[in-house]
Amino acid sequence: MSMKILIVGKNSFIAKYFINFIQFEKYCITAISHNDVYNFNFFNDFTHIINFSYDNNLILNSDNIKNSVDYHICNKINSFNTNYIFISSRKVYDLNFQFLANENTIRAVHDMYSNNKIIIEDYLFKIKHCKVLILRPSNIIGFEYYKERYRFASFLINNLIMNGNIQLNCSPDTKKDIIPINNFCIILNDLIKNDVTGVYNIGSGSSFSLTEICLAIIKGYGSGSLISYNNSIIDEFELDSTKLYKLIGFNPTNDVSPLDYLYEIGKFYKSNV
Repeated sequence: MSMKILIVGKNSFIAKYFINFIQFEKYCITAISHNDVYNFNFFNDFTHIINFSYDNNLILNSDNIKNSVDYHICNKINSFNTNYIFISSRKVYDLNFQFLANENTIRAVHDMYSNNKIIIEDYLFKIKHCKVLILRPSNIIGFEYYKERYRFASFLINNLIMNGNIQLNCSPDTKKDIIPINNFCIILNDLIKNDVTGVYNIGSGSSFSLTEICLAIIKGYGSGSLISYNNSIIDEFELDSTKLYKLIGFNPTNDVSPLDYLYEIGKFYKSNV
């Protein structure tokens, strides 16, 4: 049976990249904005539904959770035999166990965003007919120079282009798990093809210091410096993605290093901004 995929949040950075990535697959793809969800009544027409949209309802308060895109979709597909792919967050894990957290690591609320992601995860666990895949990605990096964006990679790129340097409010020794968006798309496509369900971390299988990360971008850009105003280790994390890579049988990071990818990002923006 041909796969019919509904992509929600068609204007998001990740959605645009994924749509382009799968354009030569034999999928029937429909893409809508997150605002279209509330008036969309054809969810049962699709084999797979993925929500890439950034939802402000998830960062406001728990009272807004029923207005969220994911919650609305969940209610619509509760009786359908479809595959729902929920992009959760590594922030659902307890702050004390962010380093090498695996899928069984204790979850804990530490802000409204993590609270609402956990609520939606628990709601999805209760759905009987729908097949659910919950993904908890690390920091996804890509070519995203958007002045209004505060995602990790975008923040670093914006800093370098606008200021001639990258400014940090934490120690440059802080380690982060980062995964190139191309690698993320390779993995997601493989999971879709195989109708995988369950909960999986998606990380690179390693972490890098902010010094390594920033200098890779700066080296590609050809100029700039790294400035840190704080020596504290803040929000350090690395996901244990062993479960995922055992399942799919490969780790695309072995072919495309995150640091090499960051170098190419810096090099690209030196010539294109």
